[in-house]
Amino acid sequence: MIAIVFFNLVGVLVFLFIFWKRLKEDYIGNQIFGISVIMLISLVLSRMIANQFAPDFWFWFSLIGQIFAISLGVLRYHTKLIETFEAGVVAYLPLFAFYFLSDAVKNSNLSSLFGSVVAALLFVLFFVIDKRYKKFTWYKSGRVGFSGLFVVTLFFVIRSIVALIWDGVLSFSSSYDFYFSMIVVLSSIFVIYKLGRVER
Repeated sequence: MIAIVFFNLVGVLVFLFIFWKRLKEDYIGNQIFGISVIMLISLVLSRMIANQFAPDFWFWFSLIGQIFAISLGVLRYHTKLIETFEAGVVAYLPLFAFYFLSDAVKNSNLSSLFGSVVAALLFVLFFVIDKRYKKFTWYKSGRVGFSGLFVVTLFFVIRSIVALIWDGVLSFSSSYDFYFSMIVVLSSIFVIYKLGRVER
């Protein structure tokens, strides 16, 4: 029990630090902290609602809750959507890694351990891509957001593959989960395409 609380607490602290670090050059502390609190509260509430009404859909409830939270935070604190979104993506990856790790420790769950490793690798990959994406000749605009959207795309590609191959591993493992994941993949690719265009 102590180990689980420790892992989750560390995950939240790392989330807050990375979210602040990604946005601190453009926004003041109150804006950053306000949005991060909205996001964390939304994460807890969406999970509670899912557990009450549709436990198998907890992941998708959480995702929808985060979309709502980021949108609300952007409107409330007047930040740029794509910058806030990307900061949220990279900040949540270690939080997910620690959450899955705590579940792996608690329940000796190999799938949770796999999820923790995937989240950690995507976290590292984000920074690798973030240092190089402006040099991509096909991404002509060089706009912020590519790294976050690329990681999101890869995450949901992995999730869709898992949903097809390993039935019962995901929170809601069926053909519908595959379709939901692919919708996110295609949406992310479309946004990358739009961001990469140079306006004339």
